[in-house]
Amino acid sequence: STDATAHNGNFMQLGAGIYNYSCSLAVSENYTAFEDWNIMTIAKAIPIGALTNSLAWTVTYPTPVTIGLSESNSVDADVTYTVYRDDVSKGTGETITLGAGTYTYILNTTGGANFTDALLDTQVMTVNKASSVCTLMLDNTTPSYTYGTALTATCICDNPEAPANLYRNGILANAENNTAVVLPAATHTYVCNVTATENYTTSSDMAVFTVNRAIPNLNLVSDPSWSETYGTLTNVSCSSPDAEVLPYLEINSTDATAHNGNFMQLGAGIYNYSCSL
Repeated sequence: STDATAHNGNFMQLGAGIYNYSCSLAVSENYTAFEDWNIMTIAKAIPIGALTNSLAWTVTYPTPVTIGLSESNSVDADVTYTVYRDDVSKGTGETITLGAGTYTYILNTTGGANFTDALLDTQVMTVNKASSVCTLMLDNTTPSYTYGTALTATCICDNPEAPANLYRNGILANAENNTAVVLPAATHTYVCNVTATENYTTSSDMAVFTVNRAIPNLNLVSDPSWSETYGTLTNVSCSSPDAEVLPYLEINSTDATAHNGNFMQLGAGIYNYSCSL
């Protein structure tokens, strides 16, 4: 029952609702009174909106992203737009560095006088693990060397969430990391490794090398000399400065270990001494 003459024949935007229109004519000289009417229904519109991302929906840790929303609905002052991450409200969005994993973002609206409530957009954010890098460094890069040479193996990994581990022949050898060691004669495999963590991948580096047996140092000495007159006590010793070596003394191809380093009187003759392992 409101005069709408000013709007007669003109386009206008009405809010959602039901409107009763009537068109009437008063009695005139030549016409009787007349009235026509109809009902206009304006249904609530479905709002349009989208999630926004400052980068992409797939990133690698640790990449910060800004999640927000975009909408251009008119006459929507009473409409609330809310961004959710895994069902937790983030208001109109957030700037965040997420850990590796997948996250579901949705954009929701509560609706208003002219708009329905609606799920406007859904996006899945994927954060991939960062790649770890392990480096194994040897101060002796020769693939084969002789026993007695010290070797330093250094294991470094850039994963801040887990320690680097050094293995030798499958056994944890962190005590040898960045420490000079003399390894036994054999083929050795060093592995520098870090396990996968929440935000970083696993990584490893490896080196294989051979420690060859060394030629031992043997000393065969006779006291007082190698040529004496019968009746002189002689002391023949078979020794080695190498701690692991156990020398074996023989006289004329016969075991003489019991006489090693001891004075003894030999009969006149020629004696063949040998010092071996």
